Amino acid sequence: MSSKSHTNPFLFAVSMLTRIPVTTGCLPDSSWRWVSASFAGCGYLVGAVATAPAILLPVANIAAGKYLPGFVMMQSYAVNLLSALLFVLLSAWMTRLFHLDGFCDSCDAFSAVTESKERRLEIMKDPHPGAVAVCVSSLLLLTKTILIFLILQQASQSNNIQSYILRAVPALLAISVFARFAMTVLAAIGKYPRKEGTGKEVINNTSAGSVIVGMVITAPFLWFIPLFTTGVVTVLLLINLLYWKRKADKLLGGVTGDILGACCETAECTTALGLLILLGY
Repeated sequence: MSSKSHTNPFLFAVSMLTRIPVTTGCLPDSSWRWVSASFAGCGYLVGAVATAPAILLPVANIAAGKYLPGFVMMQSYAVNLLSALLFVLLSAWMTRLFHLDGFCDSCDAFSAVTESKERRLEIMKDPHPGAVAVCVSSLLLLTKTILIFLILQQASQSNNIQSYILRAVPALLAISVFARFAMTVLAAIGKYPRKEGTGKEVINNTSAGSVIVGMVITAPFLWFIPLFTTGVVTVLLLINLLYWKRKADKLLGGVTGDILGACCETAECTTALGLLILLGY
């Protein structure tokens, strides 16, 4: 028997997906399904840190303009642009670029000129990003920043800080939470293509029960986001994760941990796009 103590699956998920210093022990095989079920919960932690500037900057800007003589308040678009940029940067920092690295590896593997699935899997393990990965990841980060900026612009149209927070915070949190829930769903419907690997235990042990728990974790958003809007976002997320599953099955023979990370990155964009299109809540 191992001398290490068993650990809580949620804490194990936090140690995997974030830079929060969590001490973990060993994990029983029967508990791996609850690790992936906890991904959405990790999204709340990442989202809370990344969303903080979107709350603090507007409040600080208003307070400075009110109480500091001679202070010229920043225009709302400037505050929103800075908040959007910080959201993207803090999300990447909180995850140690874990998901973005998976996105880059996936882009390199998918763009490789080879028919061999084994060769593509080898490319995914190469720590050096290719030109395709650099170009596409830059576009991804730019797109994400623009979408979040537009969401904040929409939320700030009321010129009321309370209304702004009630509209902006649920949207930004949803981006982080829904994207990580998409990883749980993809892991549940995917199969691992290697004999060994960091994503094997997660993907091979994720079940329908994991997805149900993930749905419960995301349920609080129904209080803030209308059911129709949530439904449209869900459809976009399904299209996103099914794209990654189809491509991964065809080119790699299954879903890897890198594919889960890539799905998370693009799911943040699709969630933001759905919320922006339907931002009437």
